[in-house]
Amino acid sequence: ALEEWLGVRLFQRQGNALALTTAGETYLAGITTGLENISDVTEQLAMHDAHNNLTVVAPPSLSTKWLIPRLGSLFDKMPQLNLRIVTVSQPIDFSQHILDVGIGFGWEIAPGFQRWPWLTYELFPVAAPAMHNSPTRLETPSDLAKVRLIHDDALRIHDRIDWRVYFDLAGVRDVDGGKGLHFNRALDAYQAAIDGHGVVLAKSALVQRDIAAGRLERLFDLSVPSEFTYDIVGTEPRISSPKAKAFCQWLSDEAQADGMLAPNAPRFD
Repeated sequence: ALEEWLGVRLFQRQGNALALTTAGETYLAGITTGLENISDVTEQLAMHDAHNNLTVVAPPSLSTKWLIPRLGSLFDKMPQLNLRIVTVSQPIDFSQHILDVGIGFGWEIAPGFQRWPWLTYELFPVAAPAMHNSPTRLETPSDLAKVRLIHDDALRIHDRIDWRVYFDLAGVRDVDGGKGLHFNRALDAYQAAIDGHGVVLAKSALVQRDIAAGRLERLFDLSVPSEFTYDIVGTEPRISSPKAKAFCQWLSDEAQADGMLAPNAPRFD
């Protein structure tokens, strides 16, 4: 029926088997994201109404590096909670998701949504301890000329900060700030640094656990403050439900314990 409506052959029929035509492959590539969104929203809707179910939409890097490692603390506070975490790359269109709480970053939000500042951070170079202690001896920012730079290219887009900004702040003029290994996701850039492939300019909030565990090491005291924050995003009445408010206050308590709570962050209790 779809082929008839489109006037295009999508499948090659070979006995009892089907294979995509070139047009079919093109069509599938174009609609895959839409089909995934339908599946995702269907799952969210199916579980949303239960009293103890909470759906959180967040960026992948924040979810993996900040949220998931702290879930033990959350479940200590909310042991009956059934949590669903949906990760979506920035910029997030929260209007496309059925959610209780969103975590956003530095972008405009859809009409009807509210935003509250939550988590601050700064940026500084980190590397695997083995690289820091190697014969190259990374003692000052100018020593980064000796090693491979790792780039989180999304950082330049979202924060308007990259290695060139760091070197300008450090007064370093003899290092090529564009050289090295580039990634479009922070998670991949940080993992490359953990695996010893170079030095990455990282968000303090996202590498805090890696530094504490000895997987990464901060190299220098100089850091670049970000003008942005991670924000809590939501709509009424869902963001004011007891479970959502308890979750948001837990987020705030964790950020405050780390000294990274945004100055104007509200209380949710």
